[in-house]
Order: sequence, then structure tokens, then C-alpha cells
Amino acid sequence: MLKAFFSPASFLAGSLLLVFTSCESDEPSLPSARFRLKSVETNGPSWTLKEEYNYTSSGELAAIEWVRHTPFETSGSEQYIYDESGKLERVIKKTLGLVDEEVRYQYDGSRIIVASSYVNDKKISYQFYDYNTEGKLSLVEFYSYNLAANGFDRQGENHYNYYPDGNIHEVKKYDFIPEEASLILNHTKIYTEYQEEASVVDMELVIPGVVMQSNLPAKLEFQYPTSTYPYSFEYEFRSDGLTSKRTTTYNDGSTESTIFQYEEVTPF
Repeated sequence: MLKAFFSPASFLAGSLLLVFTSCESDEPSLPSARFRLKSVETNGPSWTLKEEYNYTSSGELAAIEWVRHTPFETSGSEQYIYDESGKLERVIKKTLGLVDEEVRYQYDGSRIIVASSYVNDKKISYQFYDYNTEGKLSLVEFYSYNLAANGFDRQGENHYNYYPDGNIHEVKKYDFIPEEASLILNHTKIYTEYQEEASVVDMELVIPGVVMQSNLPAKLEFQYPTSTYPYSFEYEFRSDGLTSKRTTTYNDGSTESTIFQYEEVTPF
């Protein structure tokens, strides 16, 4: 039985600064207030996860601090480091009691094309990114270090397809079979429906700052060779239109709830 379709680790991978505008009047005017995401708290059937977002003085995402209960408590953080031009250079992932992991990014122009993970300054894995003609992420290749072979093994690929409006439609996950030197489809994740309202945090976050969902997803399916698992999402909104709560209904009928909190930012 498939249930939780996103792990806290992937959810924490770090959306960059999200700024929202609220204005009481329908007439064109300067924004009356600007908001950015301050915290996200999810209560699942047997776990909870809370994330606190912190920002630099210039408004960039500086860190995410998180606490998870399963019911045992685990805590950690992700620190975002930028170069002089403002590009994301590194992300340092900390989990209490474990060795820190550092993710380093390589660019082709403005696009991230490689992310390499290091522990104790030793490379343990990396990912290649490719983009389609519209500039949307289309492919991720995964590699991990093989100590016995003293080299990197190919693990698999994710393929991404989009709706005409730019929202992610399908994610096809392939596993690499070394004995056959070929890829085999593991499953397909399909976002079958979106709402009109703007997204808060990507559910399909792959690269920090790369938007995969500009609207709130309403329905999702996991398709495996012998079974399909549907999920649905319902939302509540503040009086100014910002998303305040998401309720996820799993394929077995159980639910989880996510609360979004914001902070007001002085207009620039």
C-alpha cells in the first residue's frame, strides 16, 4: 500500500524566496503589503514535520531549520550559500547526530547542470540536469559512489513532461539495470489536475529556485506496472488569498494536513 508520496528530505530540498502581494483594492496601485513564507508544518498519520524559513538582509533564502517526529525527534537545517553574483553556490545539510552533507552546484549560464554531494569533502553522489527547448527541466541522471569499485555507478533517471501552462504533468522514474545496461520504468507520477491559485511550495521540487508548479496541484496519481494510487488535495485560504492550509487525502482514505505561515516584508 503506497501512502506518503513525498519524504521530508525531498520536501526540505529548498524552495527559494517566495514573495506574495496583497492589495485590498482592485484598482491598479502599488502593493499594500508583501509576504514571504515563514513556516510549514505538516501533521501526517504517524509523523509531524515543521520547517522554519530564514532570509538574508537582501531577501534571499538563508536557511531552513526543521524538526521531525516519527515519534522520535530528529532535527536539522539547510544553509544556502550564494556567490557574488547571487547564484546559489552551495547548500549545507545538517542532521543532528550525523555528518554534514554539502551540495555544490555547477552552471551553464544561468542554469544549474550538475549537483554534487560531498561528505567530509569526499564526493558521494552527483546528478546531471538537462532542459527542453522551453528551458524547463526535462531530465535528471543519478550517480552514486561505489566504494568497492572506487567509482560512480549509474542509478537511474527521472524524465519530466509539462502542461502547456508550464506546470509539471508527468514524472517518469527509471531504474538502471547494470546487468542489462538498460533503464526500466519503476513508476510514473502524474499530476492530473491543478487549481487556479498560485503555488506556495513545489511538491515536485528538484533544483532550488527552479519552479515546477506555478499553480496548486489538486490531484495526483502514482502509476506502477500493476497498480495505481490516487491522491487529492484541498486548500483553505486567508482573506488576502494566500494559502493557509492543505489537506492531503491518501489512496486509503487517511489524511494529513499542512499549515502555511507567512511574515510581512517591508515594501522595497
